[in-house]
Amino acid sequence: MKLRNLKKKVGYRHTPESLAKMRSFVMSEEAKAKKALSTANATAAVRIAVIVEDTDTGEKLEYASLTEAAKAIGVSRAAASQAFLGQRLLKKRYFITKKT
Repeated sequence: MKLRNLKKKVGYRHTPESLAKMRSFVMSEEAKAKKALSTANATAAVRIAVIVEDTDTGEKLEYASLTEAAKAIGVSRAAASQAFLGQRLLKKRYFITKKT
């Protein structure tokens, strides 16, 4: 099979009727609220409350999630996660533990 023919066979092409139907879809306010609540509950269930200890000053701060802690420290979420999982200092200064 030649490459020029392969492009034509990859993917799915919606019919004009189905495209028009998708474009005209409007969600009710009740459905939007229910969907937003569902999303908020799902993200709250995944969050890990953490305590960040500054080893230089001894100050301990609590954060609702690892992402919030990473933003406050000024590092990426991935870097904070690696320091948390590896029980290592972050930026040679901060120690992250799970809030119990």
